[in-house]
Amino acid sequence: MSALSFMPWYFFPMMIAGFAVPVFFLVRMLMGSAERSRILAQGIPVQATILQIWETGVRVNDCPQVGFQIQVMPPSGIPYTTQTTLVVSQLVIPRIQPGAVVRAKLDPANPNNVALEL
Repeated sequence: MSALSFMPWYFFPMMIAGFAVPVFFLVRMLMGSAERSRILAQGIPVQATILQIWETGVRVNDCPQVGFQIQVMPPSGIPYTTQTTLVVSQLVIPRIQPGAVVRAKLDPANPNNVALEL
């Protein structure tokens, strides 16, 4: 007899969890990508100064996801600070160090949602 015949109560929930967890993260990543695409298409162009960067620990195709703390200069003229994340090529990292000014677009519905144009 196999070990699985004695533990169906363990095998089936683990099998379902093995499929459900990756699907959850895949859907979450795709939704974030769709949100970024929407902001880039419909957003208000602004300039952003990078204040701080950090690696989030996530890698996509061996490219790191980087967290950014940025200061946004909106058309209203009152700068504010917000955070965003983006998967970037390792070749771009030298250009996105603190102090660098980059183009960005902000969501008209929620100014805290900013998409960087790197």
